[in-house]
Amino acid sequence: MPQSKSKISYSLRRTPIRPAGAKMFRAKYRKTEVQRYDKPRLGELFDITQDNLNFGRNIFDTVRAIAEQNDVIPTDVGALNWYFATVYKFYTYSTFMRDKEMTSSGRLTSYIPEPFGGRMVIFKYEPRNVRQIYDAYPCVITLERGRDSMLGINLHYLSPEMRALAFDWLLASISSLNLEAKTTRFRINNIRSLKRRPRVWDLLEPCVRRYKYSSIKSRLLLCPPLDWGTALFLPFEDFKNESRMQVYRNTRMLSNKESKYIR
Repeated sequence: MPQSKSKISYSLRRTPIRPAGAKMFRAKYRKTEVQRYDKPRLGELFDITQDNLNFGRNIFDTVRAIAEQNDVIPTDVGALNWYFATVYKFYTYSTFMRDKEMTSSGRLTSYIPEPFGGRMVIFKYEPRNVRQIYDAYPCVITLERGRDSMLGINLHYLSPEMRALAFDWLLASISSLNLEAKTTRFRINNIRSLKRRPRVWDLLEPCVRRYKYSSIKSRLLLCPPLDWGTALFLPFEDFKNESRMQVYRNTRMLSNKESKYIR
């Protein structure tokens, strides 16, 4: 297992730290060493935010700058609590302007580079049948590319605490700890690679969705590894024909196989 370049040797197999305000869940991996990060104080956060806004930075660049100042390692599981607290100090579901943040991010692209699987993308989506339950701004980890559609895992169907747990599991399959490399991704190329890990599949199976290219109504916001923690907790989810909390409950009911492992 590759190690980070920090003075402390971090392992990707470690005890997850629950996000602020989330229910406690049991650790899946043996504990090695977890770096705990202090939550940013509100006054400092506003000062840093104002400085970044003066340079025209967007939410992704702003959180990345704050993370660098606090020596936060984006792929460290201990950083999930920090990202959760930081992102929710910026926005709530009622104040977050999705289209504006996508446009100002500077990360929009028209294609997903190869290898296709294991990339994190956000886009605007509107299916042909608008009466069904769907997420208008899915946050998808890509799996397979089809001729007229793509298969992916929409993490928005999981509540924030379950999202952090799924992200912890997925970190074990990261291709490299070089977070600035364009080729760094999750090493999941298809459904079979997920089914080899039963606990991960039980949790993520209700989140697997197929998205028609013709129903994608925007360019793709391709999230590099340095922005994974920010994109994971930004309130992009916009469920139609069902409330957000009910979607979380439905997902938990469909993935009840993992309930004997999670408390």
